[in-house]
Amino acid sequence: MGQNFLILFAFCLLCVSCSETQRQHRDQFQNVDSLSISAQKSDTLIFIHRTFADTSATPNYIIEAQFPELVHYEREGIRKQFNAEIKNILDGSISSFKIFLGGQSPETGYKNDSVPLFSKLSIDYDLAYNSRLISSLIFHFEQLDLPSDNILRFNKVLNFNLLNGETIFIEDLLQADTTLLKRLSDLTFNKLSTQMPDADTTWIRNGTEPVLENFKNFLFMLDSGSVIFNIFQVAPAEVGTVRVNFAWKELFPDSLGINPLNAKPR
Repeated sequence: MGQNFLILFAFCLLCVSCSETQRQHRDQFQNVDSLSISAQKSDTLIFIHRTFADTSATPNYIIEAQFPELVHYEREGIRKQFNAEIKNILDGSISSFKIFLGGQSPETGYKNDSVPLFSKLSIDYDLAYNSRLISSLIFHFEQLDLPSDNILRFNKVLNFNLLNGETIFIEDLLQADTTLLKRLSDLTFNKLSTQMPDADTTWIRNGTEPVLENFKNFLFMLDSGSVIFNIFQVAPAEVGTVRVNFAWKELFPDSLGINPLNAKPR
């Protein structure tokens, strides 16, 4: 009798444990696409630090890039496609930087005669949004040109559909709705005017004119969107990069909003 009781008691404990595990798994699955409970950056992407240096007799440039790489998405093919898109952006930016230098070796003897000068490109990133459906990255570029000491900072974004392994482009939404660009222009102008009440409204208006170039850094999320305005685009350089956030229903007031996964990749 005592032995049967112990067996029954152990079985009950096992059932309770299984139920709790199932509940935790269910809660995790339900919350996986929530902005507040999205996978953390360290769980999703890793930094790979790479340095590229000119090997000529007179150094011309150095490039330091934090390359993000996916580490755990369930579908291997999707992971490889996302990594390829990341590499395309970084490789393209690095190639543009080298072309910009024009192969000219900077002058020596500036500040320190014993140290040859070089231009530098630094690349970092932020994971703006991550879920099982969408991942959105912001790449930060900083370019230092010597001996002029000019610093150029700008951003690029990547929105990726993790279901079909394709990039999401703002152009696809704009092509499908000819009035969207004007609504986006008005919405961002109004929000920026509120965010920066002391700013020059003419400057803001010029940076939010309804042309595609002004909205190329468009971030997609499941229930909202953002536009990243580069330095000097809508405010003086000392203000830095400016970000405007909005719910989809603000951009599409006559509907419940739009799922950005409906945007057809180019």
